[in-house]
Amino acid sequence: MREGEAEASEKQKAPDGPTSIVRLTGRDRELMGHVATARYLTLQQLKRIVFVRALNGGKRKAGASGKEGPSDIVCRRRLMRLCEVKPAYLRRLLYRNREGAWAAVYATEPLGHTVARQVLGRAPAAAMQDVKPHFIEHTVRLNDLYVALAEGCARQRLPPARYPFCWISTDNVGLPWQELSGRTGRMEERRLVPDAILEFPRERVRVFLECEMGGNPLVRKDENALGAALSKLNRYAAFVLEGTQQTYYAQKYPDGWRAELAFLVHSEKRAANLSALIARWREQNRAVPMGVFAFSFTQAAAYFSGRLRVPTPAENSASPEQPDLHLTCLFVSQVAATYKAVRQYLRVNPAIRTQGCPYPEYTPEFERMVALVERYRTQLGSKQ
Repeated sequence: MREGEAEASEKQKAPDGPTSIVRLTGRDRELMGHVATARYLTLQQLKRIVFVRALNGGKRKAGASGKEGPSDIVCRRRLMRLCEVKPAYLRRLLYRNREGAWAAVYATEPLGHTVARQVLGRAPAAAMQDVKPHFIEHTVRLNDLYVALAEGCARQRLPPARYPFCWISTDNVGLPWQELSGRTGRMEERRLVPDAILEFPRERVRVFLECEMGGNPLVRKDENALGAALSKLNRYAAFVLEGTQQTYYAQKYPDGWRAELAFLVHSEKRAANLSALIARWREQNRAVPMGVFAFSFTQAAAYFSGRLRVPTPAENSASPEQPDLHLTCLFVSQVAATYKAVRQYLRVNPAIRTQGCPYPEYTPEFERMVALVERYRTQLGSKQ
């Protein structure tokens, strides 16, 4: 049973009528701080940073399975209680993921946001309204980075108010700047909206995060996707470099912190392709005072955890047998070859597509699987 369906089932079993009183625990308060910061978090994300605690000062016990802490059912019941109490602290939203299955996320209600401000010692921006369902998955994927950094801090027993970073969800925040319009010949108002901002007070650095998880992956052979990333890069460059008496960046942020831009992509291959584009762009834009990076999510978690000096999220310790790795590589190679052949056939015979034949797409999950197989091949030393 999937999470959304399981929660619906749990709700059906709950007593009739809303609960009028709930006694908040320290864990409840911390949970609301995380949700208010990230805006939307799933049960599994919350379990990693709130319900599961580090053992022995951050080291796992021998033989630990990585599933310490209460079960999903126990965690879900507590979240539902915080949603059902009147007035509610949280609300639960359902959306359909890429596979068409129902999934659930949690967001703060005004009362929960008030508790979050007390926990954090600051006031994260309150969302004016929920984003459309198709964008929730995008936000949840981006928040995997927040969860990775928060998990590292939890392993060091740091409360959210003492995290060495600040995560700013920027749904209500824009970066205003102006651009000369080639059509009208006038300066026109523009606005950049990063997916999130990651601040490092110790370094006095502000990182604008762009989660490139949309429908136009950067690895595709057509240049439109890379062109879109390059256009975004140029807009950020104008924001930090141009202006009248002050740059647009200095007008928005007079604190003098350095600016950085990080693109987050599905796989290491995508990150390498985009990094090559950034390197070519940098050769012609050396004066732009902004560091620019491209990472897969795994790379980003490791890189930023290192900068923050917090533990990197533990990797799954499962070790497949070598024959299984060979079989996986062979299977994915055969599937990829079939995809390629079918796509080529349908491009040559467009009439077949008009009759309803589906065109196999290289989904983000497909490309992550190809990247995984490439890592397996490296481990095996095989060119199969």
